[in-house]
Parts: sequence; structure tokens; C-alpha cells
Amino acid sequence: MLDKIKTAMRHNQALVLALAVVLILGAYFVGCESSVRSPINPSNKVNRVELQAELNHTLTLVEIAFADLDAQDAFKEQLSELAIVFASGGGVNPAGLVTSAIGLLGLGSIIDNRKKDALIKLLQNNVKELA
Repeated sequence: MLDKIKTAMRHNQALVLALAVVLILGAYFVGCESSVRSPINPSNKVNRVELQAELNHTLTLVEIAFADLDAQDAFKEQLSELAIVFASGGGVNPAGLVTSAIGLLGLGSIIDNRKKDALIKLLQNNVKELA
């Protein structure tokens, strides 16, 4: 049986070679996916889907950064408008300023106390662990 296959292959060498080339190319096109180096991490190769995912992730990060910049600019604009009102002799409510100042000082005091409490607990836990 094997001798018959060898004889058939010898008589049809061009056909066997063409069949081998077709099989190899078919396996290459089906099994080997196109890939490029990742722009984010050049040591990795990525395919089309992974590259699109990296692009979407990067665009999301950029959109978040732009939103943060917009919020900062809006805050600066509000502060400048408030400064213009004060500079132009606009109505300043002294009672409102005092109330706001007291509220901010109280808030700062509460935050400071919480930080001190957390530090004290941390130090107490460290002392217990060392004992």
C-alpha cells in the first residue's frame, strides 16, 4: 500500500507539491492572526480586537481627564466672577462670611480630629503587637 502511494506521488510530483503549498498557506491564513506592536506596551503584540480595546480604554482616560479640566476651569471661572463682584463693590454679607468661615473651621477641626483618632488607634495597635 505504501509503495503504491510513493509511486503515485512520484508520478504526480507537481500536484503533490501544489497540494502541500495550498495546505501550508491555508493553515497560515486560518491559524495565524495579524498582529502589531501595542502602542501602549510595545513589548506586547496585539490583534485588531485588542488594539481597539486599548484605544477605547485610552479614549476613556482622556475623556475623564478632559472632564476634570472642565470642572477645574468652571471652578476658576466661578471664583473670578465672585472676585469681580467683590471688587466692583457688590453686596458682601458679613454675617454670611462669618457663618461660612465658622463652618469651614468646624469642618477642618472635625477632619483633623478624625485623622488624629486614626493615628492614635494605629499607634495603639502597633504597641499591642510589639508587646
